[in-house]
Amino acid sequence: MTEKPIPHRGTTLPSFAEDELTAHAGLLHTDLLQDDAQRTEPTRIDGIEAKLSEIPNTPARVSERVDLLNELAWQLRNINAKRAVDVAAEAYQLAQSADYSKGIAYSLRNVGVGLYLLANYKASLQNLNEALEIFEASGEKSSEAGTLNWIGSVRRQLGEYTQALECFTRSLQIFESLGNLRGAAIVQGSIGNVYNNVGDHEKALTHARLSLQMFEAQDDHRGVATALGSIGGIYERLGNYEQSLAYLLKGLPLCRESDDKRGEARMLNMIGRVHTNLGDAQEAFDYYLKSLQLREDINDRQGEAISLSCIADVCRVLGDPEQSLSYYLRSLMIREDIGDVRGEAESLAGVATVYQSTGDFQQAAEYYRSSLKKYESIGDKEGEAKSLIGLGGLITQQVIAEKSLDQTMSELFTNKAEPEKALEYLTRALATAEEIKTKPQSYKAHKALAEYFKVMGDTAAALTHYEKFNEIKEEVFSDEANSKLTSLQTGFAIEKSEREAELQRKEAELYRLRSVELAEANTQLRDANELKMELLGIAAHDLRNPLSTILSFVELIRESPDDRELADELTDAIHKSAERMLGLIKDLLDTAAMEGGKLMIHPEPLDLALLAQEVVKENTPRASQKDQTMTLRSEPAPKIFADPNRLREVLDNFISNAIKYSQHGKKIEVSVRPSEARVRIEIKDEGQGLSEDDMTKLFGKFQRLSARPTDGESSSGLGLSIVKQLVELHGGTVWAESKGKGTGTVFIAEFPEYRP
Repeated sequence: MTEKPIPHRGTTLPSFAEDELTAHAGLLHTDLLQDDAQRTEPTRIDGIEAKLSEIPNTPARVSERVDLLNELAWQLRNINAKRAVDVAAEAYQLAQSADYSKGIAYSLRNVGVGLYLLANYKASLQNLNEALEIFEASGEKSSEAGTLNWIGSVRRQLGEYTQALECFTRSLQIFESLGNLRGAAIVQGSIGNVYNNVGDHEKALTHARLSLQMFEAQDDHRGVATALGSIGGIYERLGNYEQSLAYLLKGLPLCRESDDKRGEARMLNMIGRVHTNLGDAQEAFDYYLKSLQLREDINDRQGEAISLSCIADVCRVLGDPEQSLSYYLRSLMIREDIGDVRGEAESLAGVATVYQSTGDFQQAAEYYRSSLKKYESIGDKEGEAKSLIGLGGLITQQVIAEKSLDQTMSELFTNKAEPEKALEYLTRALATAEEIKTKPQSYKAHKALAEYFKVMGDTAAALTHYEKFNEIKEEVFSDEANSKLTSLQTGFAIEKSEREAELQRKEAELYRLRSVELAEANTQLRDANELKMELLGIAAHDLRNPLSTILSFVELIRESPDDRELADELTDAIHKSAERMLGLIKDLLDTAAMEGGKLMIHPEPLDLALLAQEVVKENTPRASQKDQTMTLRSEPAPKIFADPNRLREVLDNFISNAIKYSQHGKKIEVSVRPSEARVRIEIKDEGQGLSEDDMTKLFGKFQRLSARPTDGESSSGLGLSIVKQLVELHGGTVWAESKGKGTGTVFIAEFPEYRP
């Protein structure tokens, strides 16, 4: 019986619409190294070819012919990289025959660039390094710097980020020594690309903004547009789509003003991607189509293939698999024609997603496997991981589809799902991703494994992978659950940087005026600003993890509304995450109130021993979970004059810390007694103790001590700072005693006795 395709359900299909910033990151800035007059134009190519036809291939005209061939290869690189390599190779042979050193160097450079565009990175690197040696020996510093920038781009594509930064740094130093501000601006953008790859978006934005400022200072509209595109791309990675769109729309008219049609097409495509992420598929389609038409007009075949893939992806989203398939196949044909192997792999995977969306598992698997082979042929490990995740997810989806049918219908399928193959593919994907340290593919592999184990009924394994998925995606700042918060965090960091720069300018003015009063005011402003930024940073960073956990677990419950056992496990985890968030928010509000002088206390006569008894009772269940024994010993003592709610916070912090930082099975002793017109409370634990360095940082804001929670509990670094201020508000004193690491700790607070 012929299998009838089953529509996609139950799993999230991968998107293979390409990221313009990733696809063109090497070109985005390096292309600008050529003067505007050297930009790619079809008419210019025709002119070069006409000149070549007029020059006889004789020894006397070799150098002239080599130079024209190299110029032609350079112009062809973005239109037909395969032909560009062939032309540059011809130039190399001629230059070699005449021992024309300059021609050899540029031929090698052009071959290297063409091979880079064809994703043949190892061969590209070999040619570029040979060119670099000649440029270094001949003292052609500008060409040396430009070649270093290309080598850095190749290293970045290979995932060799440290070496890439070294190349870019050398290139930057040379350009700066030559006073070539344009070259320096370009390399700043290249450095930003590396940081964007590794997920350090704050540094990526810093370098992209530097690049933008340098281009603006030179009134270089094309460079400004390129830098704006980079910044827009970074914000897209952060999930801040509105900000991304603002930068891209600002750069688009500049591309048109500078008659940069390739840049305009690229910008249109990036705007389309942002609209795709915003869920506006029709708007995305319109921008992709404009980009495609422009690329067809200028014969940018690599760009055509990218736009076609993006249109194909959005057609799939719009529910038109036939159109999607047609566009993917057109993209594939172009890439096969120009020899873009990596592009072929992307298009093949895209075709697989179309068949997967219609439930044609057999065809989808064939295309995923073809994509995998292409990636393997060029050593693209990240691509391999993507295809393996696609294959594993496909089989998982097939298992879901077969389970949705009754047994009789399921048995009619000739190509039944093989769950063990899904596990094999996904395990390979995870191992590959971890090998090359690509966190985005690592968390996607964990998510796919979690979905696989959930379908197979292994709830424990599914939860383990969901937690790992959640943990890793936190580090890469690139998932839908926390992208907004991550963007805020980066925004706070940028704001902090800008404020610090402003404060430095103010400091310089203060010193000039020699005003002690203004200097003191500035110090207060700095302290207030630093506190604000610390609080904002903690809010964005520490709230992100429990919030993401809650979102992930809620998603799981929604997917399996009838699974009561799973729901019970997840609601418990959600409750714990919510408690962590509540505790952190409370600490932040208390700190802000105290720093602003707005924290009010309402004291009354209070029995400290009775309050301690209540707090111990409240914390006993938590101690029991870790098999800890907690005792309270009190002696008759006078009352104190204190706010019961605020003092409860103090005692709760002491006792919860003792539980948090002590191992399972330890003892915690609480005692209350009179002490020379004061009342003392001590909390003694058998935990990790305090080092000398810890003692110097104790009770400071935002301090992280050497001890770590023994059961993965959270800590804001604010608790003891709040405790100290609350105790002192009541006229008391607080300190800690410890004989060193591993000896336990005693926290002590004393309050004046109440005298009516």
